[in-house]
This record gives sequence, structure tokens and C-alpha cells, in this order.
Amino acid sequence: MTEELSFTNGFDAITTDPQEAAELATRSDLILILYKIIKHHRWTPQEAANQLNTTEAVVGDLLKGQIQKFSLSQLLGFLGHLGFTFKYTYEANDPQMPLKVAVMRTAGAPHN
Repeated sequence: MTEELSFTNGFDAITTDPQEAAELATRSDLILILYKIIKHHRWTPQEAANQLNTTEAVVGDLLKGQIQKFSLSQLLGFLGHLGFTFKYTYEANDPQMPLKVAVMRTAGAPHN
């Protein structure tokens, strides 16, 4: 008989550390968001590198989904260069969603 495994996110399958799985999932989400922004604006790798204040090689790794090459700090920094800022709040009276993140655009952010 085969045992069926169930995971809340795909990264639970590759690590037994729930904190590592959560970080990998978050980094994956941020890479996907950056990928979508780059594709939406139809930026060339050079244009994306200029927008993110990095190199074309780094953009190439980002577009290939090379999650192991990026830290959370670096990915959040890229979003900051695109004009996004984050506000984190904790609401103890909301047991389902006590930690909330608001994402806002700052002046000069690319639109659309």
C-alpha cells in the first residue's frame, strides 16, 4: 500500500523546516511578481536591469526563477526600486489573519 503525502505548499516537500519552506514560498512569490511586472511592461533585460538597479545577468536569473540566488531582502529591494513600499501590521484580535501586509506605490513608480 502506498502512503499519500499532503503538503500546504510545494516547498514543504523539500524541507522539514517550516520556516525554510515559508521563506522559499515567499521568495518564489516575489520572483513571480517581479517576472509579471517585467513582462507586463515589456522591458528588455537591459531595461529591467536599469529599473531594478542591477545587472542583466541578475535579471536573467530572476526571469529563469533561480530562487536560490536571491534573498528576501534583495527581492524586496527590487520591488522598492520599482516604487513599492510595504507596511506590516499585527492585529491580535484577528486569529485568522493577525499579520497583515499593505503594499503601496511611492511617487515615481511605473504605472500599469
